[in-house]
Amino acid sequence: MTFKTHQLALSASLILLLTACGGGGSKSDDPKNTESSSIKGETIAEIEEASGICYSVARDSLFVVSDKGVIYELDMSGNILAEERHRSKKDKKYDFEGVACDDDNGRVVAAREGKDNVVTIEQSDLSSRLKGSDGKDMGDIVRPDDDTLFKDEDGKTGIEGIAINDDGTVYISNQSLVAYPKQDSSFVFTVDDYTAAEPKVDKIVNHGKLDIVGLSFHNGFLYMVSGVDHSLIQYDINADKVLSIKALPSGIDVEGVTFDDKGNIYFADDKNGKVYKYSASDFGIN
Repeated sequence: MTFKTHQLALSASLILLLTACGGGGSKSDDPKNTESSSIKGETIAEIEEASGICYSVARDSLFVVSDKGVIYELDMSGNILAEERHRSKKDKKYDFEGVACDDDNGRVVAAREGKDNVVTIEQSDLSSRLKGSDGKDMGDIVRPDDDTLFKDEDGKTGIEGIAINDDGTVYISNQSLVAYPKQDSSFVFTVDDYTAAEPKVDKIVNHGKLDIVGLSFHNGFLYMVSGVDHSLIQYDINADKVLSIKALPSGIDVEGVTFDDKGNIYFADDKNGKVYKYSASDFGIN
C-alpha cells in the first residue's frame, strides 16, 4: 500500500467513524444507529417542498408548511382541506421550515427561515397571523450574546424544526453543522413566550447532534431528524440523553416529522415534495 493509498484508506475510515457517531457531534454514550431500510410506508400527499408537519389532535388533521410560504391543512388521508400562501409586505414568500400545533389556543406556529422568526397562524383561518401594533409579524427571537444563534438572512443556517411539548413549551432547533457551543452551532432551545414581539431564549438543549431539521414530541420524548445522518433520534429531555437512533428509510429527504394518536408517524419530504405515513412501531416507537 502506497502512502497516498494509505491516506485515502485512513480518510475513508475516519468518514465512516464520524458517520456512525452522528457526524462527530454525538455524545460518547449514544446508542448505535439502527437500520430501517426495510420499513415500508405510503405516500399520502404531494406538497411541493414540504418542509414541516404537525398533527392537530383537536382537529384530527395535519398541518404542512412549504419553502414556498404555503401552509396546508390535510385530512388524515392526505386530502387538502385548506391552504394559504404567506408573503411579506414586499411580496416576498415566507420560507417556512417547520410547524407546530398549539391546539390549546387553536394556532399553529411556523419557523421561518431567512427572517429567522416564528410566525403564529390561526388554525381556523390560515390567513390570520399575530401582528404587532406596527403591523409587523410577532416572534422576532432575541439572540443570546454568545453568538451561538445567528439571524441568518441568507438561509444557510438558522432556525428550522419546531415542536410544542405537552406543557406548552415551544422547542426550536438551530440547524447547523457546527457542534455546540461554537458560533452558530447545532442545538435546540426553548422560548419564554412564542406570541411575544421578541421571544427570549429560555433554555438550551445540547443534544450533541448535527443538522437537526425536524422536531416532534411523542409520549413525552423529543424526536429529532438529522439531515446529515439521515436518522430519527429519540431524546429524553429530562434525562438529557439520546435513547435511540433509527436510520430513516432510503430514498426520502425528511425535513419534518409528527405522530398521530393512532400509532402512525408522518414525514415531510422537502426534496421529493411528498408526505409519507409509516407505522411508528416499525421504528420501535410505541
